Amino acid sequence: MSNRRTPEEWRYAINTLQSHPSEFADMESSVFQVLRFSYDSLRDDKHKNCFLYCSLFPEDHMIRKDELIDLWIAEGILRNYGLDDTRDAGEFIIRSLKHACLLEMVGDSDDYVKMHDVLRDMALWLALVKENKIFVFENQESIKKHGIATWKEAVRISLWGRSVKLFSETPFCPRLLTFVVRQTSVETFPSPFFQSMHAMKVLDLSKNWYLTTLPAMLEMINLQYLNLSDTDIEELPIMASSLTKLRFLLLDGTRKLKAIPEGVISILSSLHVFSRVPTRNRELYFHSFWNTTLLRELECLEDLQEISVTLFTVDAVFLFKSSPKLRGCVKRLVIKCEQGEELHSPNASSSVLSTGCFNILHDLYINNCLIKDLTCLRYATRLRFVFAEKCPLLVEIIANEFSSSSEAPNMFKNLKQLNFRDLPLLKSICRVMHFPTLETIHVDNCPSLTKLPLDVFNENNSRISILGDKEWWDKLEWENSSSKVSYPSMHQTAPVSGLAAQFCSDNFPHFKAAGWWNSDAPSYTYEATKFEERADTEKLRVARMVSEAALKYINDLTYSSNEAKQFVD
Repeated sequence: MSNRRTPEEWRYAINTLQSHPSEFADMESSVFQVLRFSYDSLRDDKHKNCFLYCSLFPEDHMIRKDELIDLWIAEGILRNYGLDDTRDAGEFIIRSLKHACLLEMVGDSDDYVKMHDVLRDMALWLALVKENKIFVFENQESIKKHGIATWKEAVRISLWGRSVKLFSETPFCPRLLTFVVRQTSVETFPSPFFQSMHAMKVLDLSKNWYLTTLPAMLEMINLQYLNLSDTDIEELPIMASSLTKLRFLLLDGTRKLKAIPEGVISILSSLHVFSRVPTRNRELYFHSFWNTTLLRELECLEDLQEISVTLFTVDAVFLFKSSPKLRGCVKRLVIKCEQGEELHSPNASSSVLSTGCFNILHDLYINNCLIKDLTCLRYATRLRFVFAEKCPLLVEIIANEFSSSSEAPNMFKNLKQLNFRDLPLLKSICRVMHFPTLETIHVDNCPSLTKLPLDVFNENNSRISILGDKEWWDKLEWENSSSKVSYPSMHQTAPVSGLAAQFCSDNFPHFKAAGWWNSDAPSYTYEATKFEERADTEKLRVARMVSEAALKYINDLTYSSNEAKQFVD
């Protein structure tokens, strides 16, 4: 570029680098071949295929690690040695790719990864060289430009963007393994659209807000991953019962899906993961199928390893509680009792949720239930998210007598968020303990909660954000046994007040006065709260602003050769 003198030439170069780096002169020979050394140095084909798969996502996309790993599993890049072990293998590969600088973290979060634009273009180029073509289309215009006829060579295809609306042609894709159509305006697919996709293992149609119907899935005999989350799909085709190899069925936020034909779920003999919980964008509503019928069918599946479910009635809660299998494999649990129903056993004073083992429970949301405690959470060592609201009898989360010092090292070691709203009697969360991964505490309209279970002298406090009403914050009392050491003249083991309370408040620098309507407000699950793809939108918006500013700067330059040369130098 040293011989380029005009803003037009530089503007063209910038646009080419931003949109199609592989078309830039000498990019393949001078850049990709150098970067390829890191790719060639990966330990095996499994690592290499996992890296190439990441190019399926758009430029600047924040990729959820857990989602990415499940896609690797479903397509068969990772062999299935049991869900936990295979996911651990996926985590190992992601760390290896980050160490090789082929993937990068997003900020300080360990939940996302992203691929640099140039590395993404190299991956698409490598896939082309290896005759495993990956097509990524981000608007309707690019689909028309390349033509659906070219899809016959593709192994993976992804379509993104609201301008993608409909398909007038039926593609021929005999080699296609993964097909992602996300965040588009597609409402339906022609009946024969999928008829050539016999080899397809992954079908992700999530976040297509207007998608209402699907054609029969009789041809998809090898499908292992079906994601219809955040769509307006109204029914699953009865032919879904032919998907005997299906391992992942994700239906989060499918608010218009009133039922699945009875017997279909129980026929999915290979199903490992089932999920249907609300999302930030899509509420779920009660229909009879989602009461106990679904739970009974899930309980029949021998290979089921993970579920995320929404319970609307006491009958559903009691059936769930009575099944060790369902309790043992629940990852995200949403309880929304429609009429504020009592969740206490008729023959015992203890809550139906205060006993039982929740081996893999990550998220718990409970609403409108007459429940007095959530002591069961002391057994949920993987718990990361708690949200309780509108439970008028809830007094404590875990009673102090159950949070013994012997249990403390494991209790809440993975907890990231605590959220409480409209709980008039809530007085206690648990005794003071260490929360090594806690990110956020959000409290709204809980007047009896005057203490938080935080060690005010713990060095991790600086990264904890506390959100709530300023008046509530000012009235908080701080209790900590080490306060006697820190303030020897006070000799207090009682709640700290005055100057000491001010010190405690100052030790949590990230308090934010925020109403529940604030953008920081939590949703039903950790994913819905943390992983909302609006973050991608904002990031792209900022990137566009920067690019526009750079181009404006070029446009404003004087066209004299001296000034152009000065710009180049």
